Amino acid sequence: MIQRIPHLFLRRWTLALSFLWFACEPGTGVDVGNGTNPAGNEVVEPESFASVPPGVETYIATGESCCGEDPHPVHGIEVTDGSFILCGKSVDSGGEIDGFLVKFKAPFPGGSVFIEDESNPLLGWSATFGKPGHRDGANHVAATESALFVAGFEETNTGTVHASLRKYDLESGERMWSALFPSSKAATDSAFESIQRTADGGMVVGGFENGNQGGIEGFKSYGNPTSGEARLMVFSPDQLESEIAPDAPSWTRTYTQAGSMRQLRQLPQGDWVFLAAPPEEEGSYRVVRAKSDGDPIWEVQLESHGEATDLAVVTYSGQPSALAVSGHVHGGEGIDGSITQMSLSGEVLWSKTVGNPVGGKGEFAGLGAGEPALIFDECWGVTGDDAGGIVVACGTGIEGCDELDSGSPLLAQCQADPRTKWRGMLLGLNAEGEERWSRTDSFQFPGEKEVAASASEYVIRTQSGGFASVVDQDFGIGLLLTLPPE
Repeated sequence: MIQRIPHLFLRRWTLALSFLWFACEPGTGVDVGNGTNPAGNEVVEPESFASVPPGVETYIATGESCCGEDPHPVHGIEVTDGSFILCGKSVDSGGEIDGFLVKFKAPFPGGSVFIEDESNPLLGWSATFGKPGHRDGANHVAATESALFVAGFEETNTGTVHASLRKYDLESGERMWSALFPSSKAATDSAFESIQRTADGGMVVGGFENGNQGGIEGFKSYGNPTSGEARLMVFSPDQLESEIAPDAPSWTRTYTQAGSMRQLRQLPQGDWVFLAAPPEEEGSYRVVRAKSDGDPIWEVQLESHGEATDLAVVTYSGQPSALAVSGHVHGGEGIDGSITQMSLSGEVLWSKTVGNPVGGKGEFAGLGAGEPALIFDECWGVTGDDAGGIVVACGTGIEGCDELDSGSPLLAQCQADPRTKWRGMLLGLNAEGEERWSRTDSFQFPGEKEVAASASEYVIRTQSGGFASVVDQDFGIGLLLTLPPE
């Protein structure tokens, strides 16, 4: 029997306090979308945006046997054979963190499956990296036909953290090489947060350099760097195919007015778009579009969005139609998911908040919307649906009741609400920002009435047309695969 240690979301109250300076009404949104596809024609809503959410095909989960103690996944991809590779961080023997990778190997059975250990063929391979007592982690992965590339960070013996790029054999999980890319300024921290394959078969990575030493609280849903300057690096196909690790990228660009790149995408014509944090802890997140050589074209500051977590290129019939940003904002009553969509030229089309789902599985069945002041809806990932709309991945729940005063009228309500156990949530929105479906999911072990706590950390559209949700479980790692929307 696996030991279930409730470890999710230790930074939620810190997160809430950090958002107090944002001004936003929860549960409201501004919709100024034009409802057109790239050709300028009126969007005809496909059946995929019916009010019924897509069904679940498979829900795979595993515990600490594969990836170290207290594993926390933050990103994942689907590879050409339909398998999935997830990455994140786990706790090392010195009480700090390691990076981990795990491959869930296709084909997958239907229903819920718990992988006890590596003897299960669904667990293709797993790997961890890092030194005990050092801060090391995997933030993002990308793949070619035969190799996996991991963007992250590794701490040196001097206490400085360097951006890390690692290459693994896609089939076996064997490490092929690794390379560190320190800051341009001595004794400062750097890291990679995102990696994408480029149109020519190379890779582009985004992150930061010149951060204050010791200023990395974490990444993704377990923290944020508190300083640094956005950095983009491009590696050529020859560098990636080599058996020797590159000692420098093909070219690099630093953006001193922006903080770490949370996400980085390439448009078909070669331009880059990236989501960057403010250069210091306070300030607005921003979306930047740059030419293929890195020169900026435009920048949009997301002044009322809150914490921005992911950036997607929205498509309509395979053609880019818009950009979407996920995140969350504190509006005085709990935390709400925050979604902003903008045109490819940088015009904000609409912004809205989401959350407070009803119903659910197990003890959540028949549940109403609850008290907004108690509920946190934190959205960590967004992807397009190829119909001009988006799907957003979130965690939803109540952080805990200990922060409430004994005389608070909310205390009894908080203690009686099953939402103190977090759940994963997926939301489907159309091109105009209208919510068309939502689903909350929890992993349930066979024979047990209660479900496990969870939160969705990332979402991608699968090759089959469904969606894959990377899930942080209170006992380990989850991967939820939906069917294509009907």
